[in-house]
Amino acid sequence: MSPVDHLAILDLYARYCHAVDSRSFDAIAECFTSNAVFGERDGTESYTAVEIVERFRTHGRAGYLHQCTNVTITTPPTGTRVLTGRAHFTIVGPHGIDSFGEYKDRIARDDSGAWRFEDRVVEYWWKNTALQDGSSPEEGGAMPLAPRAERRKLPRSLAP
Repeated sequence: MSPVDHLAILDLYARYCHAVDSRSFDAIAECFTSNAVFGERDGTESYTAVEIVERFRTHGRAGYLHQCTNVTITTPPTGTRVLTGRAHFTIVGPHGIDSFGEYKDRIARDDSGAWRFEDRVVEYWWKNTALQDGSSPEEGGAMPLAPRAERRKLPRSLAP
C-alpha cells in the first residue's frame, strides 16, 4: 500500500468522526460505498447505506465527540480494491464517556479512487447504559467501569 493510500484511509476514519459529530449527513454518506452495510457485532442492528445516514439523522445526538485511535490497516496485494481496517473508538458526551469499543471495517476503493467504508461492524466493549436514556451523573446515571478482571474479553477468533 502506498503512503498516499495509507494516509487517505486514516483520513477516512477522521472524516467519519467529524461528520458524525457535526451531524453533516452528506459527509457521513461520503464515507460509505453505495452498497455499504453498517451493523453491530451481535447482529441486533444492521443498516444499508441509505439507512446509515437516516439513522444518524433521527438518532444522532448533538454534543457528542467520537474519537478513533489505534487504527490498523491490512496491507493488501498490489492492485487490490478492498482491504480491512480496525480502530478503537470512544464516544464522549456531555456527562463523560458514553461508550467505547472497536470498529471492524472492509474498506473499498471506488471508481474515483477514493477509499470508503464498505462494511462497518461496531463492537461495543462498554456502554454507559445509565446515560443512554438521557439521565445525568447527578441523577445516578454514571456507571463506573467494571474492575479489569471482570471486563469482557474478545473472543479468541477476534483477538489481534
